[in-house]
Amino acid sequence: MVMTLHLTRRLIAALTVIGAICLFSVPVFADVRPGWDAYQRGDFGQAMTLWRGLADDGDARAQYNIGILYDQGKGVARDATQAVQWWRRSAENGYAPAIHTLANSLIAGDGVPQDYVEAVRWLTLGAEKEFSRSVYTLGKMYSYGLGVASDKARATDLFERAAELGNARAQYNLARAYRDGDGVEQDFARAVQWYRQAARRGDAPAQAALGQRYARGEGVPQDNVMALYWTSLAAGQGLGRAIATREEMIATLSPREIERADQLVSQFHPLPTDE
Repeated sequence: MVMTLHLTRRLIAALTVIGAICLFSVPVFADVRPGWDAYQRGDFGQAMTLWRGLADDGDARAQYNIGILYDQGKGVARDATQAVQWWRRSAENGYAPAIHTLANSLIAGDGVPQDYVEAVRWLTLGAEKEFSRSVYTLGKMYSYGLGVASDKARATDLFERAAELGNARAQYNLARAYRDGDGVEQDFARAVQWYRQAARRGDAPAQAALGQRYARGEGVPQDNVMALYWTSLAAGQGLGRAIATREEMIATLSPREIERADQLVSQFHPLPTDE
């Protein structure tokens, strides 16, 4: 659990500089754009200089981006403690990506002592801001009983809320909950509904699971073509179990079924996901 969330935090740190720009309209992000341009050029020292002035004036986005530079060791020596300090400043100014990244740092114990209770406090604040990653991760905390008492029903409620906000991992976990009756009444049709939402956003485990549902006719009419289609998409992303299942399917299906599934694969375009 901790390792998974640690990787999530680093991934967010690697990607959300873009989010710091894209979440706002042009008039709002005008001040941070020069630093972003420098970052894209690989001139991380210049990016630091441009963002530092804004950060000292209290700009939460610039504070968050400086944390990213320290976390990645770009323009400065990598310093997880400094990264967390900047993310905390940004979080205290109410910036949702910083709130979430700070919480994940507290979960991982990276740059700050591990503290699940404090992480839950920040995740709750992020969830109040409708930041889907915080809603989802808070659900994981309730699911595992980290920093809070384990509460499967509460976890499922949070997964559903994050899923409705477009978070593919939440959609996948919600589908599993309905499949297994974990915190909710077992409902294969609803499991398929949420597997499909995540699969359409390119989530490989969801694609593989949806392929299995079609292969078994579980929650959806049995359909060899759709089973191979979704399994092939997951296999194309390198998911080992999907690769093996696809090979088994290919050995038993007709050339026409295989051709039709391949046509669907070629037409697939993932929907955007809020992760």
